[in-house]
Amino acid sequence: MEENRIDEKGFDAIMGIIFDNPRSKIVIDNGASSFLPLAGYLITNQVLELLDEHGHAVVFHTIVTGGQDLLDTITGLGELMTQFPARADFIVWLNEYFVAIEGEGKTFREMRVYQEHAARIKKVITLPRQSELFAQDMKQMLEAHLTFDEAIRSEAFQFMSKHRLQTMRKALFE
Repeated sequence: MEENRIDEKGFDAIMGIIFDNPRSKIVIDNGASSFLPLAGYLITNQVLELLDEHGHAVVFHTIVTGGQDLLDTITGLGELMTQFPARADFIVWLNEYFVAIEGEGKTFREMRVYQEHAARIKKVITLPRQSELFAQDMKQMLEAHLTFDEAIRSEAFQFMSKHRLQTMRKALFE
């Protein structure tokens, strides 16, 4: 950030890290505030094509939520699929924390966006609705910026919290 604007030149530094580490797996986790500038940078600079030429695989992870955000997140997924080259794959996370992913009586796999782009969606991962205790444990872990393993080893979590985190980790990783 520079004077409340994202300095897109900073994205060049990220690309430098990627190209300096050709055999590494690199994750770019960006929030909503930098999503549009980053997407614009990737498109206008033909970064995906460049990554492909240098042997890098690109996989986008994107979230679809239910309820009032369903239309926005489904539309966003469709836009990503349209904007980025076919060589980029997608992993879709269905976040059912608040409500099931369903619209007009259709499940995600029955929706048009999935039907049109199923070949590029390599995996659909469902984050099922959990009890409030699971949610509290996950929130504590995320706010502490811990991985599952770190939280499970941490003395900040009680025995049953660690058990719930192990249960969530197993469900997600399988």
